[in-house]
Formats: sequence, C-alpha cells, structure tokens
Amino acid sequence: MAPCFMYLKRDEGEVFIDVRDYATGEGGQAVYAAVANYAFNTRKVFIADPAGLTLDLLVRRTSNMLSAAIRYGMIDYLDAA
Repeated sequence: MAPCFMYLKRDEGEVFIDVRDYATGEGGQAVYAAVANYAFNTRKVFIADPAGLTLDLLVRRTSNMLSAAIRYGMIDYLDAA
C-alpha cells in the first residue's frame, strides 16, 4: 500500500503536495498527475512544496511537472520554482 500524501491549498489560489514519504515506484507519479489535473481544471497554480524538497524529490517533481505541461499544452497552472 502506498503511503498517504497531503494535498494543501493556500489562499493565494495555490496548491501543493507533500509526497516525501513515497519511495520510487510507490505511485507518487499518479498523485502529481491528479493534483496537476485539479490545478489545471480549477485555475489554481500547482507550486513546489514550501517546506522544500530533497534532491531526489526535486528531480521527480520536475519530471512530473514537465509531463503535465506536455499533457495540457501550457504551463500557466505550474510554478516549479
């Protein structure tokens, strides 16, 4: 069973997730896809976790956000900084 993740939103119309408990191969990619879809469809901005990322999470997050950008053909709903 995959670990739990936290989906959070801020008053500024931003959403982010905390998937630090996921290991490679545990389904984190599906979480990123779901939250990116939510952000795209609700006109929110999917941002990086404000608490910071490990190097491994930074690489995985970048890959997943690139995939979402290609899927929807735009990046207005993504803020990878």
